[in-house]
Amino acid sequence: MENYTLSFSKEQRGRLKKLAFFIILLTLSITSFAQTSLISANSSWKYLDTDTRPSNWETSGFNDASWSTGNTTAGYGSISGSTINTTIDYGSNSSAKYITTYFRTTFTTTSSFSSLDLDLLCDDGAIIYLNGTEIHRYNMPSGTVSHSTYATSAISGSDEGDFTPYNVPSSAIISGTNTIAVEVHQATAGSSDLGFDLVLDGASGSGSGNTLLAVQDSWKYLDTDTRPTNWETSSFSDASWSTGNTPAGYGTIDDATLNTTVDYGSSSSNKYITTYFRKTFNTSTTTFPGGLDFSLLSDDGTVVYLNGTEVIRTNMPTGTVSHSTLASSAISGSDEGDFTTYNVSASHLVSGANVVAVEVHQTSISSSDIGFDLSIEGQSTFNLTLVNGPYLQVATPTSIIVRWRTGQSSDAKVSYGTSLSSLSSSATSSTSGTEHEVSLSGLSPDTKYYYAIGTTNDDTVQSGSTNFFVTPPTVGTEKATRIWVLGDCGSENTEQAQNRDQYYAYDGAYTDAVLLLGDNAYSNGTDSEYETKFFNYYDDQILRQSPLWPVPGNHDYAQSSARQDDKNVPYYDLFTLPTNAEAGGVASGTESFYSFDLANIHFVALDSYGEEDDKRMSDTTGDQAVWVKQDLAASNQTWKIAYWHHPPYTMGSHNSDNESELVSIRNEFLRMMEQYEVDLILTGHSHNYERTKLMHGHYGSESTFSSSTHNISTSSGEYNGSANSCPYTKDTGDHVGTVYVVSGSAGRATSTQSAWPHNSSYSAYNVAGTFILDIEGGRLDAKFLGHDGVVRDSFTMMKNVNKTTEVSIPSGDSTEIIASWIGDYDWSTGATTRSITVLSDTSIYTVIDGNGCLTDSFIVNSGNSTGPTCSDGVQNGNETGVDCGGPDCPACPTCSDGIQNGNETGVDCGGPDCSPCTTCSDGVQNGSETGIDCGGPDCPACPTCSDGIQNGNETGVDCGGPDCSACPTCSDGIQNGNETGVDCGGPDCSACSSSCTTVAINSQGFESGWGIWNDGGSDCRRSRRDAAYSNGTYSVRLRDNTSTSVVTTDNLDLSTFDDIKIVFSYLARSMDNANEDFWLQVSTNGGTSYSTVASWNESDEFENDIREDDSVTIEGPFTSTTRLRFRCDASGNSDWVYIDDVVITGCQSSSSTRITQKNNRKNSYQVPELHSQLNTIRFYPNPVGKSLSIKFENNIAVNHEYKIYDLQGKVLISGSLQAGNNTYELNINDIPQGLFIIQLFDGKNWSKSTRIMKL
Repeated sequence: MENYTLSFSKEQRGRLKKLAFFIILLTLSITSFAQTSLISANSSWKYLDTDTRPSNWETSGFNDASWSTGNTTAGYGSISGSTINTTIDYGSNSSAKYITTYFRTTFTTTSSFSSLDLDLLCDDGAIIYLNGTEIHRYNMPSGTVSHSTYATSAISGSDEGDFTPYNVPSSAIISGTNTIAVEVHQATAGSSDLGFDLVLDGASGSGSGNTLLAVQDSWKYLDTDTRPTNWETSSFSDASWSTGNTPAGYGTIDDATLNTTVDYGSSSSNKYITTYFRKTFNTSTTTFPGGLDFSLLSDDGTVVYLNGTEVIRTNMPTGTVSHSTLASSAISGSDEGDFTTYNVSASHLVSGANVVAVEVHQTSISSSDIGFDLSIEGQSTFNLTLVNGPYLQVATPTSIIVRWRTGQSSDAKVSYGTSLSSLSSSATSSTSGTEHEVSLSGLSPDTKYYYAIGTTNDDTVQSGSTNFFVTPPTVGTEKATRIWVLGDCGSENTEQAQNRDQYYAYDGAYTDAVLLLGDNAYSNGTDSEYETKFFNYYDDQILRQSPLWPVPGNHDYAQSSARQDDKNVPYYDLFTLPTNAEAGGVASGTESFYSFDLANIHFVALDSYGEEDDKRMSDTTGDQAVWVKQDLAASNQTWKIAYWHHPPYTMGSHNSDNESELVSIRNEFLRMMEQYEVDLILTGHSHNYERTKLMHGHYGSESTFSSSTHNISTSSGEYNGSANSCPYTKDTGDHVGTVYVVSGSAGRATSTQSAWPHNSSYSAYNVAGTFILDIEGGRLDAKFLGHDGVVRDSFTMMKNVNKTTEVSIPSGDSTEIIASWIGDYDWSTGATTRSITVLSDTSIYTVIDGNGCLTDSFIVNSGNSTGPTCSDGVQNGNETGVDCGGPDCPACPTCSDGIQNGNETGVDCGGPDCSPCTTCSDGVQNGSETGIDCGGPDCPACPTCSDGIQNGNETGVDCGGPDCSACPTCSDGIQNGNETGVDCGGPDCSACSSSCTTVAINSQGFESGWGIWNDGGSDCRRSRRDAAYSNGTYSVRLRDNTSTSVVTTDNLDLSTFDDIKIVFSYLARSMDNANEDFWLQVSTNGGTSYSTVASWNESDEFENDIREDDSVTIEGPFTSTTRLRFRCDASGNSDWVYIDDVVITGCQSSSSTRITQKNNRKNSYQVPELHSQLNTIRFYPNPVGKSLSIKFENNIAVNHEYKIYDLQGKVLISGSLQAGNNTYELNINDIPQGLFIIQLFDGKNWSKSTRIMKL
């Protein structure tokens, strides 16, 4: 990678800020602006530095002839990034300097301007006047300002020399000579420096934007914890309210400087909830076809009124809002200073004076900050931008929901019709916002509709010939139906785009539904990830035409246990899903899982990662499983298809034998799916393709799969004329197997397990691709389409075929007989059509398919037959079995109808047709038992050597007897059982002796200062601006590789410690060259020389932009002048590492034991080389709630010790992980909330320290 360094002058830096600031306005309207320079940087100014304040000094008529003259930048001391051209006098006492210095200059113009662009360099505070009128106040208190008024806060570091851009009103400018006057105030009398410079440009031009109200304008505000009646109306008098410029608020608003500080009361833990603002602006124009663009900065919740009418409500609950109503949620981080644009109808304007009133609400009474600013632009043309969509949701034969997102707020309208040229019907939503959802109803089934999206002002956001959909047919209709299935699609790479394009080019058939199998936007399912990795790929065509039916995966939940419970993830905001059986099935009451009917297919969409009352999908007593049983039992559709994220059978990028959620689904959930006759199960998660044959009854590990036992059919199902490729055949109502498909490579293909493919798989490809379903009547065809356009796998399933039917035709009549399948035909008459007409005679007609797989026979009887009966011992007429089924006879008994009927000897068991009835005492493994007389739904659980119970032949808990390992003792010379050492520790043995005491030396998060650490210089800084890379507000940023690219401790007296441990977190940015790294170093001679004890390099130890936690143990001996330092070894000023939350602990023991310990240590030991298994551990979720999962790459061969510490080094929990598995769960419910550290020990080495947040 080549590195470039760009240098900007102080004025250029300010203009870059201005560009960022005005990007809000530029995105709202396409406007051609002319800039006229009125005052340049480094200009000549008159100034007064004599510690006096003349009367009327700020007015145009004041005579400043006696004042001194000099060029800016003016000031004294050192202003970072700026050169002082004029030195200002501060008096004779450096500890009692003059507080205020005054500046004046003039400019001449005959032009009029729509606004003024002001760039200000100021250290510390300033007030700016134009022709005697205050136009801007920076870092100064509100109210009257005197000569002795201090600035609100000190400006320091690189902020001192930065130009900050402001847009100020131009109403005070006159044609001719204008006077700018500025008073600059210090924050303290002992301040070390002062700086001032100013740039002023006039902005004029034409375009769609008409500024009615600018940001940083003067507002009336009320911060007295009262709510006057009718305060929001135009007629209310706000004369007694305070006055101040926006942004207004208190605390720290990210990326915004507060010009006015509002009061919150006397208690920081019981602050005023609501603050009120009012502003009057004038306009003679009230016609704005594009409406009014309100750009709002709000922390936390806001209601906005225009002339007494509510026009915006953001982050506030619905219904009546009172003075004590709290905002819906907290605004934090960079969102605090963001402006959000809302488009409001111009119908609320009046010619002349208009009043905008705003109430700003906090999310809690102890909130740390509040912020508010607002601008209003009248739009001469319509300029709404489409961000994503349109996309289609909850499609039924008579209704559909259309959703889309815009960059600005507006109401919503969908115009639609059966002809592109006549979109005569419409549906609207009056809610103003950026997320739009409009429901169309009263549609006709199986009908093509064109549509356009826009606003109620008849402004069209998007339309065209590609905006259409086809409504589903009436439920039960046997119509040709196409479904596209995408698993793990949102990875944003070439293969994802190739998969999309190959599907578009496949055959051009209309797609009736798109199914998402979860992990739809990597890596955390954030809104921005959905934007860039999902919508950007699909909303140009498929999403605007085909209804979308998603399920979530673990990445859509950000792999967070907290989100599993509260469902607070963008997935549920972005998608509208049925909760009340709107599209068929049984109402689920939640968007987490649902069902829908399409033609003659019933789909069940499930959530395999989320929780309902702490129960996952696989828990058959949970809400989801209970609902699934009810829903599937209620459906009489020909086909039943279920889909979710986690696969029960896979050896792709995931292993279904050792991942607990996959094991649980297979062990507990599949029986239910098979019992309720599910034909096809679709999953993702593994980034590969795997497909079984038609199978049944496999609920164990891969090694227990038997093709002869579990495969219902030996056929490949490919139905292509090759050997043993006939379609899988089934009859409705009789479950004879399910096909399981893993299709998780819509985004990309990744790795596989060493055991790939799973033993149950007939077809398996580690290739990126998508899955296609074509279903018509009783025929289902499935294909796996690769990203290169090659169909690598296909299979066919048929229902209700291979029939023998008796037909009686009255003499002289004829009738039509029809083959039971859709495909090709070869009749005994020579005909090749699906149906033929036969005359009244006594004959047998047969029809076979082209591959010799299917045969129907028709026995035709001539004469006036009495017809079939339900007691003639023959399957005839409409019967689906011998003397049973169909519309006329009793239902045929099955082995899954919950009734003892037919030849059964028990409910759904026994007799010649069903599996033997289970008993839990017959000494045989039968029925659904998973062991002899144990396991399954009917018998007690089988004992195991890991269930935490002494059962079976065990002589202790999970040990002893013929099946389990020997029980540990406290005298066997081995660390086993619950021991924390060899034959010591744990609940059973005596405590292990300790000769070392862990002592907390220092903990520093840099929130309130440097602590024992020291600023290394220009390439080191305690950074607040980069708070996104910190655990809190501050971290230490190191860059480049100079002598100042360091942060170093004071001299530390560590002479009494045997070793010390440093635990810290870090995040690297742009450190992607092979030679870029950072080091931890130690000095025992007060910093004269340092030794490197550990280093971190990109790819080896870290990945850029990912927060890491690590620890280093350093052996002594140490001295009373020991220093530690982090040093950056990067390539330039744009390559950084952020260091945070550094905790230092030491091991301290008596001198006698220290000598022994030192002699027993490896002298070369400083930073342990991590065992390969210890390098590949995953701890999840993080943050964590009650249970922490630990996952190794492979099963561990030896027991591992674990310890959990707090940040002071105190051990909170310790224990052992028994060998033989790769996934473990720790109950951490008793650990207090906050950060903790976990480490594992494999008998030789400790793992890296990993920080976990306990919720």
